Amino acid sequence: MNNLKSWSLLLLSFLAFGLQAQQPLVKISGSKSDCNSASAPITLTASQTFTATPVYTWSTGETTQSIVATPGTPVYSVTVTGSGLTSSTSYQPFYNLPPLEIGIYRIDSCGPSGSVLFPYAIAGIISNNAPIVWDNGAYTGYGLNNVTLGYHNVVATDIYGCTATASYYAEYGEAECGEMGGKIWADMNGNCAGNAGEGGIRLATIIVYNSQGQVAAQQRTSIDGQYHFNLVQGTYTVEVIPPSNLWEVCAYTSTVNVTSGGFTTANYYIKPKTLCPHLRVDMANSFLRRCFSGIYYMQYENTGTQTASNAYIDVAIDPFLSLINSDIPAIDLGNNNYRFSIGDVPVGGSGKIFFTVQVSCDAVLGQTHCTEAQIFPHDSCGPAYTGASLLLGATCTGDSVHFQITNVGLSAMPGPLRYVIIEDAVMLMQDVAGP
Repeated sequence: MNNLKSWSLLLLSFLAFGLQAQQPLVKISGSKSDCNSASAPITLTASQTFTATPVYTWSTGETTQSIVATPGTPVYSVTVTGSGLTSSTSYQPFYNLPPLEIGIYRIDSCGPSGSVLFPYAIAGIISNNAPIVWDNGAYTGYGLNNVTLGYHNVVATDIYGCTATASYYAEYGEAECGEMGGKIWADMNGNCAGNAGEGGIRLATIIVYNSQGQVAAQQRTSIDGQYHFNLVQGTYTVEVIPPSNLWEVCAYTSTVNVTSGGFTTANYYIKPKTLCPHLRVDMANSFLRRCFSGIYYMQYENTGTQTASNAYIDVAIDPFLSLINSDIPAIDLGNNNYRFSIGDVPVGGSGKIFFTVQVSCDAVLGQTHCTEAQIFPHDSCGPAYTGASLLLGATCTGDSVHFQITNVGLSAMPGPLRYVIIEDAVMLMQDVAGP
């Protein structure tokens, strides 16, 4: 497989500062006359703040501020005019939505927030736009941090303004915590032991699973191969993932015990499958606006098993962008292409490059700008490309998210791959996607 990592960024250029001004807004809210009935009529009400003389025009032809939704109509829209301004929006009602019923679940954590209580919907949908109130008004927010011993209660609101309550008895306060840390060694001689002259490896990934098989923590190793976790006391399974497929782990998983107030040391060793550099580059940018300058940011790294000699990055800049300056010299290759020489990049080595561009005043509103970076050398000395290529998609249906993994490549996968689902920065599960 070619080691080249190319990143194309689609960037929008905006016309002028005036576009940042807030546009007149209209909102639609739904309500029910009977919160205990799934089939109760849904009243839709439009609200606005930009005119004292609003004129409402609904997609149904009605002209009142509020209307009653008809089951079977999937989407309603309304346009509000007044004071020379116009604003529109749409709303999708959820018909026959059961009355809100909620529960409380607990996540023990050793971070600044401590153990946290969260509400969840057993039936109905909790609104993202309404406050969640804990302990009779003592705290308002999605999660109750730093749980204390005793009873706790919560009041949540659904998308139609109906409320539900739940209570939880915390049998203990803050979780008992301990520490776990160590080092991932680059075992260059392949004997799965630390030897003189061998050091830590950067960019390896450590995943820690709790006794239920859920991801409790995850981290990439530092520049010297170190990692560190604060964990609730208990037994964990640790998985080590190498920086690239040019490495293999001497022991992919192990079991460790974390004790309250203690420090558990766990070191791991990864060895080269073959000696080969493996370069990659990522690129991002600041906000771009025509007739103004903007900044691009590139980060490169060598996740291979050998130093990449005389490395360089070629950047193809959009024709409506002009390079102004950069923090390292850029070689003009013509046709708005530039080369940044980065020299030798050792195993685990990385670096950053910044460069500034000027956006042409000939750019139009909404125009897409394309900038691409490629890093060299990218010799094909790693495992051969199998022909498989996975595409991940996601759709939202009510209160559920559906994920679809499709192999759009030319061949079947040679083996299973892992995937991780993350919600609000909380790791929920890890499983295996089959070939």
